[in-house]
Amino acid sequence: MNTQPILIVSCGPGAPEYITEVARQAVSQAELLVGAARLLAMFPEGTAQRCSISANISAALDAIDTAYLHQKVVVLVTGDAGLHSFARSIIRRFGRTHCQIISGISSVQVAFARLGLEWTNAHIISAHGTTPYVIDESLATEERIAILGGGKASWTEIESIIEKCRATHIAFLCENLTLDNERVIALEEKRLSTLQPASLSIILLVSRVCLPFDVEV
Repeated sequence: MNTQPILIVSCGPGAPEYITEVARQAVSQAELLVGAARLLAMFPEGTAQRCSISANISAALDAIDTAYLHQKVVVLVTGDAGLHSFARSIIRRFGRTHCQIISGISSVQVAFARLGLEWTNAHIISAHGTTPYVIDESLATEERIAILGGGKASWTEIESIIEKCRATHIAFLCENLTLDNERVIALEEKRLSTLQPASLSIILLVSRVCLPFDVEV
């Protein structure tokens, strides 16, 4: 019986160069490698059995449940596992003592870095697979807000959040970060619906009094 924990490996914001060496070492130990097809493709080497995660999260958890007592299971997640990732579902199912997280670089870190800003006390909202829930009164008091984009259904709600903050904050669309088609633009007079954001997108809302530079629109 295998007594090693399920390894939950953070794969960074997108580009292979942002995958840490400790993450690569963890993947090299896998007997069963679980993850989205895009993440599995980042590790073409090795002989591990592969399980591609689709929208059916329950099926992926069942596959891990079947294997982890007999195989070394490594699960790939985007960004950093500690930030709105599949890791939460895995730990809830199998327990913290049966899991080990390999941390990584999140897209939120990269987004703020692209603007030359720290992200201490940033308010992070996830729209991954859900409609973001926000208390309107709290938005104007936040200096830095990061919204993790979800599918097309989430963009209407995200756009309404941008409109509520437009007087006090400047919004930035950060998409495909670290990839060749990366785009970071200010949304002063632009609307998300006309820009057709990529699925790998983050919206940053930064208080106008916090910006240390003039924004090019």
